[in-house]
Amino acid sequence: MSSTNGFTETAPPAQELPAQSNLTRSQFLFWMGQQIAPDTPLYNMIQTFTIQGALDLAAFRRAFRAVVDRSDALRTTILMQNGVPQQQVQATLPAPVELVDLSSSGDPESAYHAWLAERKTRLLALDQQLFDTALVRLAPNRHVWYLCQHHLITDGGSFALVYKKMSEFYALALADRLDEAP
Repeated sequence: MSSTNGFTETAPPAQELPAQSNLTRSQFLFWMGQQIAPDTPLYNMIQTFTIQGALDLAAFRRAFRAVVDRSDALRTTILMQNGVPQQQVQATLPAPVELVDLSSSGDPESAYHAWLAERKTRLLALDQQLFDTALVRLAPNRHVWYLCQHHLITDGGSFALVYKKMSEFYALALADRLDEAP
């Protein structure tokens, strides 16, 4: 199993998963900041990607599932062990991609901005899942992919990698060749 920026070639079997491990110094500072302000999504990092053209929702969902399955970072949760926060890569995590259809509203753009203003205030449960995602339909051939990740598991470069992998896996899913994904 090889790893590059948290992505593995294949999802590791449960018996190969590492035991819980300490947070890095930076992760601990993010975790501590979240504890100081538990009702504020201080470290939610949000990216949105506009998708023009036809979109196959089932293929998109399969592609995102494959991204999560191959990303140690996206499968990481923070658990308390004897009062100490520990990171643990889960064997699997839910990876639903909610479809929010705003295409029939009178003003899809305004509806989207109102939806985004609410959605970005949601807290991520650190012990359950450190990301949130949705696909927002503004028109039949115009969507926005919303991806929120806690800063405990991501930075700007990681977003670029997730986007690249998602693009690759979506193309494979459309061709019904996702099983060939590295």
